[in-house]
Amino acid sequence: MIKKPNLSFWQIWNMNIGFLGIQFSFGLQQTTVNPIFLFLGAAEDILPILNIAGPVTGLIIQPLIGAISDKTWSPKWGRRKPFFLIGAILASICLFAFPLSPKLWFAVGLLWILDAANNHLPGYSGLTSGAAELILEFANKELKEKYTPKMLTGEWGGTMCLTEPQAGSSLSDIVTKATPDANNAYKISGQKIFISGGDHQYAGNIVH
Repeated sequence: MIKKPNLSFWQIWNMNIGFLGIQFSFGLQQTTVNPIFLFLGAAEDILPILNIAGPVTGLIIQPLIGAISDKTWSPKWGRRKPFFLIGAILASICLFAFPLSPKLWFAVGLLWILDAANNHLPGYSGLTSGAAELILEFANKELKEKYTPKMLTGEWGGTMCLTEPQAGSSLSDIVTKATPDANNAYKISGQKIFISGGDHQYAGNIVH
């Protein structure tokens, strides 16, 4: 029976340290935003509306940043790193500015900026973890040993190839398939139109 590779403490630390800053930011946001809104005069029954920034920015900002960064290239910074850096700076500024908000509209604006800056970051780590889990569940021993250790430590990235022209992201309408052949490989038929996390400099290698 093939077992999942054992990771050292520092490999696990390296895999999770990126999530720490993101979750720290989200944790501060969730525990302090509503008290600040109430202090600035917001009624309790409108708090859900004021907190709609997260879902809306996730729906709009994530694909927008992806589309823009796909067309961005810097010889020094690569394709995605400038967006990571800008997002981190904006999120840090917003966290420091929140307690100093003079008006309700100012605090609400900071929340939108914070969520927009934060929202596109967790996707890359989540895609990598998901791809690694699929390899661990279905791949042979050789592929597991080759790919998953570096994916689980964050050295390599992973992608999600889901969307198809006729199906969008509807799983029941997807027709792409992989058929095993005699050479211990697979023949793939079908078409994908978006590959989430498919091209960036966040990691040294991207596993499709």
